[in-house]
Amino acid sequence: MRSARAGVPPVVLSSADLAVTMNVKKRLLDRIRMQRAIRRMAIEVVERNRGIEDLLIVGIRSRGVPIGERMAKEIEQMEGTPVPFASSTSRSIATTSPRSLRSRS
Repeated sequence: MRSARAGVPPVVLSSADLAVTMNVKKRLLDRIRMQRAIRRMAIEVVERNRGIEDLLIVGIRSRGVPIGERMAKEIEQMEGTPVPFASSTSRSIATTSPRSLRSRS
């Protein structure tokens, strides 16, 4: 394999390195904007639920869990009371009734 520039050896990546390189994503929100978005979602959840009574935040694995945890912490800071949090797969959510979720908390 020849380099495009003379004297510069080609870069050889292993399949693991290539996988890591290929998964680089563009940052859509910085830390401050992400916190603001989480706070807005938390406020909306509390308003639509008319408080935090009977509220359970469920994060769907895998990417929804960190967001759900952050929303639960944000609501706890806003309301001064812990909010139950659970994580689940999308399959178990589809087969779980709201009544059985309430009995777990």
